[in-house]
Amino acid sequence: MPINYFIRCKQLSIVWLRGIFAAICLLLILAGTAFLTNQINCTNCDFRPKYKGRVIGKSLTFAETQMGSGIRRRLLIESKEGQRFEVKVTEVVFNQAQIGEWIKADEKTTEFSAKEIP
Repeated sequence: MPINYFIRCKQLSIVWLRGIFAAICLLLILAGTAFLTNQINCTNCDFRPKYKGRVIGKSLTFAETQMGSGIRRRLLIESKEGQRFEVKVTEVVFNQAQIGEWIKADEKTTEFSAKEIP
């Protein structure tokens, strides 16, 4: 077999490997985008970056695992539309929140009010 045949086969295999690598990268990017979109728009998740509603419940859960122990603080919120969901909150927010009070939170701030927050 001529040497050109081996050079051409090597070039084709490099092109083929680049195509597979590009396809795998594309799949990873799509999977990551889908995961992040799901986390941001999740209605049943206990972490929400933004929420607004009335506090209708508070719960503390003590957890112990092989990795250690800890406390989970959650608020049960009812939106203006009547949808109920739980959110994980910090100790400060948990201590400030009162049942029946309105709460509005985003990534940076949390507001509490006795009246509905617009």
